[in-house]
Amino acid sequence: MILDRAEAERLVSQWDALAWRFAGAAMARVSCGDIEDYHAEAVAGLWFAATRFDPAAGAQFQTYAGHYARGFVSRLAENEAAGGLHVPQVRGVRPAAGATFVPLDTAQPAAPDASEESTGPDPAAVWGAVDAALDVPADRLVLRLQFAEGLTVRDVAAHIGATVAAVGNRSRRALARLRESAELRAFVA
Repeated sequence: MILDRAEAERLVSQWDALAWRFAGAAMARVSCGDIEDYHAEAVAGLWFAATRFDPAAGAQFQTYAGHYARGFVSRLAENEAAGGLHVPQVRGVRPAAGATFVPLDTAQPAAPDASEESTGPDPAAVWGAVDAALDVPADRLVLRLQFAEGLTVRDVAAHIGATVAAVGNRSRRALARLRESAELRAFVA
């Protein structure tokens, strides 16, 4: 018998230390990214396992869930090392109908409407400074989709096929790096 939601939540909470262990191992292996991202992916792997775990099958949850948590974390580590966003590769889960996937190195902001009167700095100059300050293409893409296109974090995640947590964390870290830039500090609240 597969566990109900409350029991699955209890198991994920109980084995949170396992998620931190996998997150720490990934950080030591690839030395890039953010440990909270790795932890979130490990928890997603635990949750995936918990919703499919059948105690009657005779396996220990730690053994069963470890496979999924490691897999989720490993995929994130590979993508982080390559400078990309994590795109979950869960069997049976497909992107939403009509989802558009944008290659990270080709994304461009929408052209400004020539009829709009501009007050303030030239958007092209600001985005040029953002591009110079952020060396990871995925960071630039997420910020452009959020701020140039006006998409929410959830919409950005659906648009590029990433998890909401990965997009939110990437956006938060990118904005923190922009706040460190003297040229852009005035534009980043």
